[in-house]
Amino acid sequence: MLWAFIADQRRSGSERIVKTGRSFDFARVLREYLTAFINCVGHSVTTAGVQSRTNRTRQHLIRAAESLFVKDGLENVSIKAIIREAGQKNESALQYHFTNREGLIREIQIRRTGQLDAIRQQLLDETLRVNSVPDIRSVCEVIIRTPFLLCRKDTTFRDYLGVFGQRLMTSGEPISRFLAQLKTKNQDQLFNLLRGHLDQLDDRLFAIRHEQMSSWVVLSMSSRAREKKSFQGARAEFFFNDLVDVTEALLLAPVSVKTQQYI
Repeated sequence: MLWAFIADQRRSGSERIVKTGRSFDFARVLREYLTAFINCVGHSVTTAGVQSRTNRTRQHLIRAAESLFVKDGLENVSIKAIIREAGQKNESALQYHFTNREGLIREIQIRRTGQLDAIRQQLLDETLRVNSVPDIRSVCEVIIRTPFLLCRKDTTFRDYLGVFGQRLMTSGEPISRFLAQLKTKNQDQLFNLLRGHLDQLDDRLFAIRHEQMSSWVVLSMSSRAREKKSFQGARAEFFFNDLVDVTEALLLAPVSVKTQQYI
């Protein structure tokens, strides 16, 4: 690029000398171009360096917060403690990246949801290759196997689930509403597959059953994660399959005459 410009300037300078008879200060033009070129490269390098430091700071804050939440409990960790654990000097670092403590928590949830989404998509694709309309048990298996496998592969996710699952269960917010805020395409697919198997339920009762299912799965998985129980081996597989059994039964339970009186 630089040598092409030099050659071009030499040609244009020569033409100008011929046409106008005036001299062309090639050295001055070259100095100006080199100065601009160096400044441009320097700016790019500086910008990349700033971006890299920004990303590192964000990751330090996220890791520090998760570590402290697991150690001391979600509600017992202050912004100052997170800043100190992350090796930062003042609270403005957290405010700059996440606005406030809740913004940081939200970022952690989004990051972990992305991990779940990747595994859920893989499991769903495998299930749909076997049967384009999987039975209700197969759908339940995808829903439950997703966090189960991630807890097995990543102990930091297990710790996250233990803390944040408990917070979600005690928040008073419906689980399904929280999940809807972070809903992805494959979650919609699973929801629709479940709905297709439960057309005997009206929309209101299906919503109640779906909330009950979601609450039971979160409670069971987060309790096992919080107690540091293994997600490998025969006992873990028993836990998984029993949870699928209960979830399937909950969804398929017939609506009694007494329940129908109050719908």
